[in-house]
Amino acid sequence: MSAPDVLLQLEVNGVLTDMPDPMKCDINEQDIQTSKSGRDERGEMWSQHVATKYTADIGYTNEEYDNVAQVLNAIDNAPLVDGMKKIRARILNPKYYPGSALNRFITGYFYAGDRKVSIVQWMPDRANGKLMNLSFTLIEV
Repeated sequence: MSAPDVLLQLEVNGVLTDMPDPMKCDINEQDIQTSKSGRDERGEMWSQHVATKYTADIGYTNEEYDNVAQVLNAIDNAPLVDGMKKIRARILNPKYYPGSALNRFITGYFYAGDRKVSIVQWMPDRANGKLMNLSFTLIEV
């Protein structure tokens, strides 16, 4: 059972698994409109909302090597569905507040954008020897 305030879970071997808490998690909510949405010749906006989707910009700073590897392996081992690696993820919902009717978490299928890893400090006398930065975006499908 995960802690009630865990920020990020990714599916590993069919089970949502707690990931190390990132230093940053920017959650973007996007309203998706039909392709016929837009402005007419009078400048009036016409739109038909079809869905709301989320992206999450995740960032780890000065993170232990093992924690970075855990996150990257969860992404890399996601199953290939319809030609896309679909990652089941659960992210803390920023709109949730105690007593609200909202879900505490945003849960869905995402794919991961480009992953950037930087070795920021090399310390040969440490057990794992390095601290790393990791950044990537989870994009809801």
